Amino acid sequence: MANDGSMASKVEDWIIAQIQAIQFNGAAAFEAVEVKPWEGTESGTVGQFAEELMSATRDHVARVFFSGEETEELADSQIKLSPTYVVLIGIRNHTPAAARRGEVRGAETSWGTNAMRDLLQAAFNQKKPGVTAGSTITDKSHYAGADVVWHSSNLCIMRANVIVDEVPKAL
Repeated sequence: MANDGSMASKVEDWIIAQIQAIQFNGAAAFEAVEVKPWEGTESGTVGQFAEELMSATRDHVARVFFSGEETEELADSQIKLSPTYVVLIGIRNHTPAAARRGEVRGAETSWGTNAMRDLLQAAFNQKKPGVTAGSTITDKSHYAGADVVWHSSNLCIMRANVIVDEVPKAL
């Protein structure tokens, strides 16, 4: 996936790869083409994403983008950055409430945003992306919670936060 070489773009790509690797009942939870960087504006994120999901050809869609960061002063006047990356998960299902709670049809089980919360937490807690740029290195990630930001009878959108710490490289 092309990017501008910045730390944020590299970490977005790493997060996308982690989401593409998530398995549910032994199969990929997402088709790779449906997990990509967010291309809209942040101010209209949920509405724009809902429109995109309603017109998508697949029922499971994910978008990732850098959202902001907190700083912490370390020893020797170095600064640790804790950037937050937003993961938007959209699920469309024609059975009421199944987009949020999943459903069982015969031998098949589909997942909803409730199950994806657990899968995202497992995918990101204490992972080591090992992405480097300039004088910093990303050394661990953690899942930082999620909210359901859109819910209708057949559509659910969850906004999850993943924090990937950046620390100065050891000299």
